[in-house]
Amino acid sequence: MRTIRLVCAVACLVMLAACSATPDGTAPSGVTNAQSATPVGPGATPAGSPSLRAAVLGPAGFGELKLGMTRQQAEATGLIAPFQDQTVSGACSGRSQLRGAPAEEGVVFHHEQLGVAVIVAYADVKTPEGIGIGSSADDVFRAYPDWKSFSDPGERTGRGGAKVPGNAKASYLISINNAVVTDLTLAYNGHNCFN
Repeated sequence: MRTIRLVCAVACLVMLAACSATPDGTAPSGVTNAQSATPVGPGATPAGSPSLRAAVLGPAGFGELKLGMTRQQAEATGLIAPFQDQTVSGACSGRSQLRGAPAEEGVVFHHEQLGVAVIVAYADVKTPEGIGIGSSADDVFRAYPDWKSFSDPGERTGRGGAKVPGNAKASYLISINNAVVTDLTLAYNGHNCFN
């Protein structure tokens, strides 16, 4: 009797599994990942939501967020928080932050004439040439041989800038301290949002 019950229970489970899957083995439509047998990793991004880790800084922006966008266009990407009215300097009057960036990092400035004018990176972001916070100074000079210090063009340290390959209207602002990149920003030339 016990053996018959066990065989019936196993048969029911097999039939239930067969009924709940489509011919290709995936969950039927309307079943969420949490309900299906498809694993979802800790770093998975739901379909349709923007991925910050997949984006790079430059040459035109950060993923779907592009230099020159209006506030509305930028916010519609889902990559930034709503802009706050905050006069920074000159015609820069809007400040936002990249979603997922650590506090006070990933700042985005909006310029009244230029649109999105400044995008500041954070630790996980790199340029198409592989430069990010933590990169060595030597890597910067190889990737951007035109990098120059703002205070002393002969120095290989401090705040400096380099041309953005593929975008003549923008520059990378790269700070190098103790032979390591400590800040990385993509900005329109002549933005005047900060000194």
